[in-house]
Amino acid sequence: MGHLRKRPTRTWLCQATFSYRKYWSVSGFCFSDEKQKTYTYFVGENEILVHNICGLQLSNNETKKLALGLSDYLDDFAKANGAETWKNFADPINWKNGVNEALFDPNTRIIFNLNGIDNPMRAVQRAAVGLGGATDWELYMIKQTQSAWDRITWYLNGQVVNNPFTY
Repeated sequence: MGHLRKRPTRTWLCQATFSYRKYWSVSGFCFSDEKQKTYTYFVGENEILVHNICGLQLSNNETKKLALGLSDYLDDFAKANGAETWKNFADPINWKNGVNEALFDPNTRIIFNLNGIDNPMRAVQRAAVGLGGATDWELYMIKQTQSAWDRITWYLNGQVVNNPFTY
């Protein structure tokens, strides 16, 4: 959950930009504060502070591995690769928060199963206008968060493939 407050005067490190239109129109910037482990979304002059509460919970700064992709293939893919899924989040109902946290957590490696996905860019386009499903949204967020790309391994039919967003 988050709360709304006015933008402070301190300097922030920009992590991503976003635009969300499923239920309302919002555009802004996402910033992280590594000291407090929080994420802040600026929308105009207002700021929405999102606390780091929903991600994978491991101790001692262990590297976490999160599997993403279509539900039909997700559990088997995660098990075969020793990864967790959104079902293992502390709060699986709010899985989008957990995915966002994973994207900005340098200790989380993400593996993405492209099996069953027609075209990753079409998925991003669907999510950008508030259409599509969960995997479309995941791809959209990944496309918007280039800082996470070096921690993402892409798979298709069990083989590692190139990032579909690099040209």
